[in-house]
Amino acid sequence: MTLDRVVRITTDTEAADDRRDLAHWLSRPPEERIRHVEELRRQWYRLHGSNGPPPRLQRVARVVQLPEC
Repeated sequence: MTLDRVVRITTDTEAADDRRDLAHWLSRPPEERIRHVEELRRQWYRLHGSNGPPPRLQRVARVVQLPEC
């Protein structure tokens, strides 16, 4: 998976709003932030016509063996 580079030009007001939003969410406990992300995810799936419950996030562990030197 690759990420596209994105440049966003904003006004000072928009930048200040972004900083306030970030400060707010960083001040909240992790459990609250996760609950909010889960609610946004459920809303997104409802808006895009998904039937049934949205898929849950999966936890994946990857074991990597480093080559011997």
